[in-house]
Amino acid sequence: MIMISKLTDLEKKNIKTSIDFLVPFISALIKLLSSVDINKTDFIKQMKELKMEKILDDGWKVESSATISNFKFYILYTGTRSFVLKVDGLSAYRGFSFMETNKGINIHNSNFVDSKDLTKFLKEQFLKKYKSPYLITNSYKEFLSN
Repeated sequence: MIMISKLTDLEKKNIKTSIDFLVPFISALIKLLSSVDINKTDFIKQMKELKMEKILDDGWKVESSATISNFKFYILYTGTRSFVLKVDGLSAYRGFSFMETNKGINIHNSNFVDSKDLTKFLKEQFLKKYKSPYLITNSYKEFLSN
């Protein structure tokens, strides 16, 4: 585990804000991607409500990407419960990478010198919060309303 004391108060606050956004946002995306009874029009509409941009629609193959708050999101959806969601950290979180498919999760942090401690702590905090019951946060509500 990373020594939290290495991080400044501002870095800790920024990570908390990032987690408060990432966990409910990714959970909402996974819920949508795992939906069983959804038609393509509603699926795309909900993707847009979640601010996913650049939606390419080719039959039931839907690709989308967006850059939101220091993170790059990419989705490939090929039908009911067949998807890839990839999240890569940008800027200070460069090296953080999360991928979830209908088969499982992969998450890691690379050893980029400039962001090593931040990405490691972000990963640890994300894993602590992601699979536990997590309430909708003010950060996430603000994101949806803007």
